[in-house]
Amino acid sequence: MKIKDIRALSLAERRALRRGVVPAEERHASIPRASRTDALRLSYAQERLYFLEQLSPGSSAYHIPTVLRVRGSLNVQAFARAVETVVERHETLRTRFVMKDGAKEATQEVVGEVPTGLVVEEAAEGWSEGRLAEAVQETLSLPFSFAGGALLRVRLYRLREEERVLVVAMHHLISDGWSIGVLMREVALAYEALALGDTPQLPPLPIQYADFAEWQRKELSGDRLARELSYWKEELAGAPLVLELPLDKARPATQTFSGAALASAIDPKTVSELRDLALREGATLFMVLVSAYGVLLGKHTRQRDLVVGTPVAGRVHPETENLIGMFVNSVPLRLKWNRESTFAEILRDVKARSLRAFAHGEVPLAQLMEALSPERDPSRSPIYQTMFALQNTPESGAGDFGGGVTFEAYSTETTSVQFDLTLIVVEQPDGSASLTLTYNTDLFERATAERLLARYTKVLSAALGDRASVEDLTLMTEAERSTLLTMSAGDERPFSDESRTVLQAFREHARLTPEAIALTCAAASWTYGELDERSARISQNLRAAGVGHGNVVAVCMPRSPEMIAVSLGVMRAGAIYLPLEISHPVDRNVSTAVAATARLVVTTTELREAFQGAAPCPV
Repeated sequence: MKIKDIRALSLAERRALRRGVVPAEERHASIPRASRTDALRLSYAQERLYFLEQLSPGSSAYHIPTVLRVRGSLNVQAFARAVETVVERHETLRTRFVMKDGAKEATQEVVGEVPTGLVVEEAAEGWSEGRLAEAVQETLSLPFSFAGGALLRVRLYRLREEERVLVVAMHHLISDGWSIGVLMREVALAYEALALGDTPQLPPLPIQYADFAEWQRKELSGDRLARELSYWKEELAGAPLVLELPLDKARPATQTFSGAALASAIDPKTVSELRDLALREGATLFMVLVSAYGVLLGKHTRQRDLVVGTPVAGRVHPETENLIGMFVNSVPLRLKWNRESTFAEILRDVKARSLRAFAHGEVPLAQLMEALSPERDPSRSPIYQTMFALQNTPESGAGDFGGGVTFEAYSTETTSVQFDLTLIVVEQPDGSASLTLTYNTDLFERATAERLLARYTKVLSAALGDRASVEDLTLMTEAERSTLLTMSAGDERPFSDESRTVLQAFREHARLTPEAIALTCAAASWTYGELDERSARISQNLRAAGVGHGNVVAVCMPRSPEMIAVSLGVMRAGAIYLPLEISHPVDRNVSTAVAATARLVVTTTELREAFQGAAPCPV
């Protein structure tokens, strides 16, 4: 994922935020140069990425790709030397990571010489676009050797004399989205000089990434780290650290990174109106967009309290702005509202939480996870499983290396993702905004991702409309409504003696495969045999309570295996199953049950008294 200034806040604004929360005696001085005589420690972010690599070696989930189509008479020798010049300039591009025998943690070692063969050109004349795409993907996903000293890979595919495809892959351990811009800018400057026979004149770097890593380990420690972590513990106290999104497929026991991406857009008029909304509320466009994302997720999960991750550039010091390295950090943003909240009210809360979160955004995610100690679940990422990012500077889709050599973005397919869902919004020069939704293909079908994107734009439209509660917002788009109406108008088919009811189909499957998993919810799993047995007991209890054939039984329960067992038990008793929405007011559910002449209401222990106090039907 490529990230620039995703918060829509300037560097000056970020520094102002820091000044507002950090005591004067703790404002950062310049980052000093670290001694090279001792072992160089990893930054907190590098430490976590190194650990993740050990868990899933060879994964491309943390590779940062850049692919460009280059046109013009490229001097390949000068280009290769330009890349070497930048590698010589940035220690992190020639750093290897090792875990020595007996050591408790990995260290980084800067290799003195530039690795050979960084730039490789291959002839691709006659290749189809499909064959080229395969070669590009292979270059991007090829594993790196952490101990090899070069986590940068550059390939040129020559399509014809004056047309090439440039592929650059870097591991997140040494880079981030901002770093891609630094790399390409400096390579272009160096190439322009070298192609003319001149020596590149790049300004000296005051520090290297290893200096930042050593400073960070010393600065973010002791009392200061304790205070920062204290804020996060308070902010996230009681927050659900699992987002229960409805999945199309069973979640694998171990987190996977297989993914795909979908694109959409917000038109300039809507973006302008969203900016006006932000202005009226004293907020930023980011705050409006992430509020809408929270509402979208909340409507799908029925959670009004959830956590979304959002990246921050992590470059609060001027001397880090021109460095290549892993500076980006992720902060958990809590989104919380109640049943009556309007979008404007949600936005105000998000504004306050965002400003506080970004003010404390230097706390490394690894340290935060250690402090929160979330229950370890290898099937999902800890703290949050979805990300939201806003880039208010479009990625460099076109440019030039000088000498008439131009480049433009070359579209590649997303094949790996870090989270269940990630929504990236990029502001465009024409005033519009592009949307990219990446999703884990082991969890979601493409059609689900398409619905989520379409529904996100619907939430944005609703945010610009009336001030009604978001609880009453209907997510179904006109396209979905039309599809459902068309389906309902299909040919009628008579129910024959050979047709099976849902209950009959379930019981037959339970008889054939009683040990197969029927339901999973959080850490619990029920087999078909267990579900069949529990639904049978519920059916017996309903009959004992006087429920008979044709009676209506209302069910008001949260989504859970128990709710499925109850619905099957109602059908086994010969009764009519009436689901009630648990998030609706009790009086509304009681009215629905009464109107349906329900014989019984099955509900939770917590809601039992409320129903008994208002319901003329037994509970």
